[in-house]
Amino acid sequence: AERYGLPETIQGKEVVYEFGQWTPDRINTFCARLQGLSTPERMMAIYDEWHDLPYAKRLQGLRHGYGRYTIEEPYAGKFVVRLDAMDCTEFPIYALAIMHANNYQDFIQRLIRFKYEGGRIGDENKLHYSYMRMENWQDQGLLEDVGLPSSLTAQDTRMLTTIENRQETTPRRYTYIPKDKIAEAAPYLRTGDVFGFVLSDAKNARFGYSSQGNKRQQIIGHMGFVMVDGGQAYFMHSNASRYQNGEQAGISICENWDPSTKRLAKGTRRPLARYVSQNADYKGIVVMRPSADFVIASNTE
Repeated sequence: AERYGLPETIQGKEVVYEFGQWTPDRINTFCARLQGLSTPERMMAIYDEWHDLPYAKRLQGLRHGYGRYTIEEPYAGKFVVRLDAMDCTEFPIYALAIMHANNYQDFIQRLIRFKYEGGRIGDENKLHYSYMRMENWQDQGLLEDVGLPSSLTAQDTRMLTTIENRQETTPRRYTYIPKDKIAEAAPYLRTGDVFGFVLSDAKNARFGYSSQGNKRQQIIGHMGFVMVDGGQAYFMHSNASRYQNGEQAGISICENWDPSTKRLAKGTRRPLARYVSQNADYKGIVVMRPSADFVIASNTE
């Protein structure tokens, strides 16, 4: 904060800055470069800038045992601005925040809105879970429906039950693209659409029950962005896997997987439909589109 003359607190909460190779001036320059570009063009520009960022888990761990599921937050009570590394959920948060930002200050305001319910910094307002985020962003007008025909979608009747706080449950049911419809839905998708992999019922079963006896549902197991090229839908994400030379993938376009070496083949591309169809943990995807029409009000007092 002292190095760049930035506030040490925002909304009365301590700010942790982990910029890596980035600076406020570099963010200003990058935001100016994005102006006038389409959402797909902005998304590819972001990928070009961040594709070498390493993977780093935001949370210390998610411990499951004896019917409890606990979040360990290494920055409890603090607002973190981290551009040195990202996990699979932080990548969409930061990319969406910078995608239509006018400058560094605007980026910070958008980051707050994407991280916290109501734009109020605090652990009690943090949107911990992926589906919780996507639902909240849609309610704010930050994301919008892609507009798929009903023949390519299905309804899921599960209800989100997650951490034991006021975000414990939501009665909303949701629409997703089943894995056998993803290839057919590809013409409706655009580069920069936000996706979440919908966990299978069997995968969800491992999350057990809360101390109140509520069945836990994760719903979304991974997040990223769609990338469309040559009529084929691929995806970009922050990936903890490693390449055949041992290098960590980090933010990358999903490469082909070698089951014999359990490594990624760098420089290859694995289509979104193929990836989901070959993964028993997922039964489809939720897809939403970034909206350029929302206004972020200042909330830095």
